[in-house]
Amino acid sequence: MPRFYFDIHKGPELIPDPDGFETDSLEAAERQATQTAIELGQAWLSSARLVRVRVRDEHGRSRLNLSLVLTVERLG
Repeated sequence: MPRFYFDIHKGPELIPDPDGFETDSLEAAERQATQTAIELGQAWLSSARLVRVRVRDEHGRSRLNLSLVLTVERLG
């Protein structure tokens, strides 16, 4: 079973994933990364404005990037 690593970017801060986890496929890793980004976004977007999850495979190659961005426009 392939192993994937989720590196988290909270604004400019990088939080690397040293352990990763095994999953059935890249598609399953994408679903998990999406859920992770949503959960982190709920906690962090008000202060960081950008949450990104980079998914790497067991060879260290980047396979996916998921981003949540909070944009505020003041009108008037």
